[in-house]
Amino acid sequence: MRGEGFALRQMAAAAILALGTAFAAFGCGERVGGGSAAPTGDPPAPPVAAGHIDDGADHAARDPYLFAYLRQGASPIDDAFFSMMGRFESRMNVIMTQSALDGDTDVKAAMDGLVASGVDGFIVSAAGEGLYAVNDYCSELGVPGVYVFDLPRGADGSALAAGVEMDMESVGAFMADWIDAYARRAWGDGYVPGSTGFITAAWRGDGKAAGINEGISLRVMELYPELAGNIIDAGAESPGASPEEAAYNAMYMSLITFRGVDRWLIPCASDEFGIAAALAAERLGISDRVLIISTGMENVFACWDAGGGESLAAAAAIEGPVNAGTALSGLIAICDGRADMFTLWQDLRRPGDAGSVFKGRLRAVTRDEYAEYRDYAGGILGY
Repeated sequence: MRGEGFALRQMAAAAILALGTAFAAFGCGERVGGGSAAPTGDPPAPPVAAGHIDDGADHAARDPYLFAYLRQGASPIDDAFFSMMGRFESRMNVIMTQSALDGDTDVKAAMDGLVASGVDGFIVSAAGEGLYAVNDYCSELGVPGVYVFDLPRGADGSALAAGVEMDMESVGAFMADWIDAYARRAWGDGYVPGSTGFITAAWRGDGKAAGINEGISLRVMELYPELAGNIIDAGAESPGASPEEAAYNAMYMSLITFRGVDRWLIPCASDEFGIAAALAAERLGISDRVLIISTGMENVFACWDAGGGESLAAAAAIEGPVNAGTALSGLIAICDGRADMFTLWQDLRRPGDAGSVFKGRLRAVTRDEYAEYRDYAGGILGY
């Protein structure tokens, strides 16, 4: 946002909205004097609310916006989300940069520096107190922020700002449910849940991956309460210099040292482990008894492109194109003056929330579906 220009755009948008409301009072298919106009076919579709990918905004008609991705800590999930937003730069006429946050003091210093450099708004991936520090300082600066993954919430659970919510534990539960249902379909009568083993894996120290793992473990225990002893956490402390080797060693050792398991279900919160598990299963000759679902769509797709990953049943998506595009569209709508933090995504507003919440979409894409999915994602991205 650029101060006075942004305020003028908001005033213009409010005036247009008022005019539209006035015209609606005299139009909308009704004749003055009573009675109804004769039907003229199907009614026109209602306009898409401001801030959605397909809201009809003319992005080329303005100067580019400079947006900063504020992220807390390091996570491949953040890396992937930032990369996906970058794919919208040309289509949505934005320029993306990013900055890491560490503590309340650093929040102000980082945000001050970004605003001084001309940043118009923030996409915020923070957690805990960082969420509230950013939210408070956005208000103080008068610069809009749209939240992704976690949102600042009041004591009653109400959303204090607008955002694209992607709860990591829900992602994990989704992955566990999906791989369980897929195994029962794929293996049919040959599947004996009582002799099943589960391997979960993520890099420790990655808060988002830890949340996914927690969701997986909790859901697996609900689905298979009798199998507590058959659940292995094969995660590692750090990717190190060779993450592929570290992931492979962890998955290989888990598969060969555990006894009494007939089949393996492996939901992985980090794609290095998912791809490594498929390679280990292949080298052990047990690909037909292993099913894997992994985050990290792009890397899983590349594995399939190369002909690998026989037991990689699916890539689980925190669906990047839709979620990243919606977050950017929302921030653009605010900077354009077509919405503000409290009117954005009005079609999604829940009672009691100050800001509307777009529930991030989850999707599992199988090896048979991924070429079609690429076409679908390319359509959203505009190529």
